Amino acid sequence: MPTAVSLFSGCGGSDSGLVATGFDVLMANDIIDYAREVYEANLPTTDYVVGDVSKIAAFPQAELLAGCYPCQGFSQGGKRDPSRKINTLYLEFAR
Repeated sequence: MPTAVSLFSGCGGSDSGLVATGFDVLMANDIIDYAREVYEANLPTTDYVVGDVSKIAAFPQAELLAGCYPCQGFSQGGKRDPSRKINTLYLEFAR
């Protein structure tokens, strides 16, 4: 079974799709604590880590790194503030 690590996971909508296609999601992460309850109700075997992704020292080895990083800082639906830290969180995929 292929494995995945998920960043910016929220309540797990994208990860449910991964599981439905045969992936084992080893770890999920989001900074929003209240999303964990819904995530764990649907995907109880995944290790859900609440916190700032930039503060996580190590991730499990996996074939796929998935994520839906925040877009509020540059989305037309947001304030488009170029100085917001969330605008560069996509760089966490590279480390």
